[in-house]
Amino acid sequence: MRHEVGHGVHELFKANVDGWLASRFGWQRLPATPGGIDQWVALMGGWGTLSPNERGDIRNYLVQAIGRGSNWVPGPAPNPAAGHPWHHQDFGPRLAFEKTGARWYNNNATWHRHGGKAFFLNYWYRELMVVDTATLDLINTGSPSKYAAMSPLEFFAEVYALYYDLDDPRRANLAADAVQWLDQAFGTPEPGAPSMPGLAPAHRSGGARIRRPGPPPPEARPKAKRPAQKRPAAKLSPVRPPKKKPVATGKRKPGRPH
Repeated sequence: MRHEVGHGVHELFKANVDGWLASRFGWQRLPATPGGIDQWVALMGGWGTLSPNERGDIRNYLVQAIGRGSNWVPGPAPNPAAGHPWHHQDFGPRLAFEKTGARWYNNNATWHRHGGKAFFLNYWYRELMVVDTATLDLINTGSPSKYAAMSPLEFFAEVYALYYDLDDPRRANLAADAVQWLDQAFGTPEPGAPSMPGLAPAHRSGGARIRRPGPPPPEARPKAKRPAQKRPAAKLSPVRPPKKKPVATGKRKPGRPH
């Protein structure tokens, strides 16, 4: 529930939270558009000596690889001709794609790195993403779940949930400056605070359930229930047609003789 409330708080205070996630933890979300791809490539060292046609090829390969969204696995893997820059040993965009993998948050320790940043493709949101490698260290050593590396949305929800869980010993893994920022932004946790909706502000102890903007990890999804078997319809007794009443002909019956 705290995780879900964290998503709601993020939506309510989006500008402040997004700014903090970017400045403190290095989170960036870039669209799979020519401009977004150029920004993503620039952060990992730039295009180098690639020609305009070769850059166009790479953009198309990345759009192909990122798929159509709302998926846990990559799209079709690019397969350009031998000798194309895509195949160069140290080519960042290709390495970022190959090291992302399906259910990418589980692979975050091996994502492509450059200049203190880690790069991956988010197949659910269909976006190119960047995060500080130091943030991944925090996730892998102190977060309750690697799912925090799925996106900045899930990262904040996990941090928020841990911050307000005073009984979790892993709360001590939160960075001191992160705790201070949360204290100032949303109020310090109160031991024994009520958790029923309407008894406390949503950012303190629960509040009304708010729609979750991100999907649950596949392993957390409940198993599909078997459809209920239909019972055979009850047999009905045949309906007898009603007896026909004699139809009047208009002729009178002969009377009794006197």
